[in-house]
Amino acid sequence: MDGRSDAKGPEPETVVQGEMDGVPYAFIVLERFSGMMVYDLFEPVGPKFVSLLSSCDFTEGVAGDVSPEGLEFILVEDSPTKKSLACSCA
Repeated sequence: MDGRSDAKGPEPETVVQGEMDGVPYAFIVLERFSGMMVYDLFEPVGPKFVSLLSSCDFTEGVAGDVSPEGLEFILVEDSPTKKSLACSCA
Protein backbone atom coordinates (compact mmCIF):
# COMPACT_ATOMS: atom_id res chain seq x y z
CA MET A 1 0.00 0.00 0.00
CA ASP A 2 2.85 2.41 0.68
CA GLY A 3 5.47 1.19 -1.79
CA ARG A 4 7.91 -0.03 0.88
CA SER A 5 6.05 -2.46 3.11
CA ASP A 6 5.90 -5.19 0.48
CA ALA A 7 9.71 -5.13 0.36
CA LYS A 8 10.43 -4.80 4.07
CA GLY A 9 7.26 -5.31 6.09
CA PRO A 10 6.83 -4.03 9.64
CA GLU A 11 10.20 -3.19 11.17
CA PRO A 12 10.79 -3.17 14.94
CA GLU A 13 12.00 0.36 15.64
CA THR A 14 12.26 0.62 19.43
CA VAL A 15 11.83 -1.67 22.43
CA VAL A 16 11.16 -0.54 26.00
CA GLN A 17 10.29 -2.43 29.15
CA GLY A 18 7.96 -1.31 31.90
CA GLU A 19 6.06 -2.76 34.82
CA MET A 20 2.31 -2.48 35.25
CA ASP A 21 0.48 -3.95 38.24
CA GLY A 22 3.57 -5.96 39.16
CA VAL A 23 3.93 -7.54 35.70
CA PRO A 24 6.90 -6.65 33.48
CA TYR A 25 6.01 -5.97 29.85
CA ALA A 26 7.97 -5.38 26.66
CA PHE A 27 6.61 -2.77 24.25
CA ILE A 28 7.89 -2.97 20.68
CA VAL A 29 6.93 -0.22 18.23
CA LEU A 30 6.75 -1.16 14.54
CA GLU A 31 7.73 1.23 11.79
CA ARG A 32 5.63 1.27 8.58
CA PHE A 33 2.70 -0.49 10.30
CA SER A 34 2.47 2.10 13.06
CA GLY A 35 1.85 -0.71 15.51
CA MET A 36 2.95 -1.62 18.98
CA MET A 37 3.34 -5.21 20.13
CA VAL A 38 2.98 -5.93 23.84
CA TYR A 39 4.55 -8.97 25.52
CA ASP A 40 4.11 -10.19 29.10
CA LEU A 41 7.61 -10.92 30.51
CA PHE A 42 6.50 -12.44 33.83
CA GLU A 43 8.16 -15.70 32.76
CA PRO A 44 11.37 -14.40 31.11
CA VAL A 45 12.10 -17.70 29.34
CA GLY A 46 8.58 -17.78 27.90
CA PRO A 47 7.33 -14.29 27.03
CA LYS A 48 3.64 -14.21 26.11
CA PHE A 49 2.15 -12.11 23.33
CA VAL A 50 -0.56 -9.85 24.78
CA SER A 51 -1.68 -7.45 22.08
CA LEU A 52 -0.99 -5.65 18.82
CA LEU A 53 -2.14 -2.05 18.80
CA SER A 54 -2.22 0.28 15.80
CA SER A 55 -3.51 3.77 15.16
CA CYS A 56 -2.89 3.51 11.41
CA ASP A 57 -5.86 3.94 9.08
CA PHE A 58 -5.64 1.60 6.08
CA THR A 59 -9.07 2.49 4.64
CA GLU A 60 -7.66 5.25 2.43
CA GLY A 61 -4.11 4.22 1.63
CA VAL A 62 -1.97 4.72 4.72
CA ALA A 63 -3.05 7.48 7.10
CA GLY A 64 -2.86 8.26 10.78
CA ASP A 65 0.26 7.86 12.88
CA VAL A 66 2.76 6.24 10.51
CA SER A 67 6.32 5.16 11.25
CA PRO A 68 6.88 6.16 14.89
CA GLU A 69 10.58 6.56 15.59
CA GLY A 70 10.67 5.96 19.32
CA LEU A 71 8.89 4.76 22.41
CA GLU A 72 8.94 5.80 26.04
CA PHE A 73 7.50 4.10 29.12
CA ILE A 74 6.04 6.53 31.65
CA LEU A 75 5.90 5.31 35.23
CA VAL A 76 2.61 5.59 37.11
CA GLU A 77 4.06 8.20 39.49
CA ASP A 78 5.08 10.40 36.52
CA SER A 79 1.86 9.92 34.55
CA PRO A 80 -0.75 12.66 34.25
CA THR A 81 -3.42 9.93 34.09
CA LYS A 82 -2.01 8.17 37.18
CA LYS A 83 -1.64 5.03 35.03
CA SER A 84 1.54 3.65 33.47
CA LEU A 85 1.80 4.56 29.80
CA ALA A 86 3.79 3.41 26.78
CA CYS A 87 3.88 6.35 24.36
CA SER A 88 5.21 6.37 20.82
CA CYS A 89 7.23 9.35 19.71
CA ALA A 90 7.60 10.80 16.22
